[in-house]
Amino acid sequence: MKGPPISKLDYAGLGQRVVALSIDVIVIVIFNFFSNKFPYPPLMTTGVSDFNATVLFALVYFFLFSLTGARATPGKKMAGIFIAAESGQNVSPISLLLRVSLQFAVFLIYMLLIRFIAHYYFNFWNSNHPMIVIMNWVVPVALYVLSIVTTHHKQALHDIGAKTVVLKKRNMHWLLYIFPIILVIPYILIFSVKTPLPPTSQTMFPQSSHRH
Repeated sequence: MKGPPISKLDYAGLGQRVVALSIDVIVIVIFNFFSNKFPYPPLMTTGVSDFNATVLFALVYFFLFSLTGARATPGKKMAGIFIAAESGQNVSPISLLLRVSLQFAVFLIYMLLIRFIAHYYFNFWNSNHPMIVIMNWVVPVALYVLSIVTTHHKQALHDIGAKTVVLKKRNMHWLLYIFPIILVIPYILIFSVKTPLPPTSQTMFPQSSHRH
């Protein structure tokens, strides 16, 4: 079935997409919490080995819900948006799989890049340090927001790569903006607690003592 002309497609705005993503992430956080696997609060660790189960769950979660007739995760359904091909037609399962894969590839690449910078330029490798935790989220989210607000069809990087768009089905109730706030609160709290500074190069590579 042919979709509407591209010029007449009603693309989902940044607000609706952020709300939808926040709701979906909260669902993943709940899974993470009840898995009883992590020593830190949900999604607060950044070591790849620490959240393999969460990544796997999130991949399956986003892919399977996107395959449903609504072409939307629970977050997208609540926000009144859905995934479609760039033409406005129904998106294929292959495109959905590519979209989800690209979505997580961007996050993982930046996570590893930030840890590399922290280790080789600041001489510490503490994946649970709040600054590393925050940066692991700030960079991908900033890139996500920048891509949506600067592209003509309001596409994130994974949308561009998979040739998909997110369309508006209905207007969203303003009360749903509470979900991004709920998601941000743990990060505000973790920075409100005084955290030890990361070890310096002197502590990591102590100089040998010499006898005089």
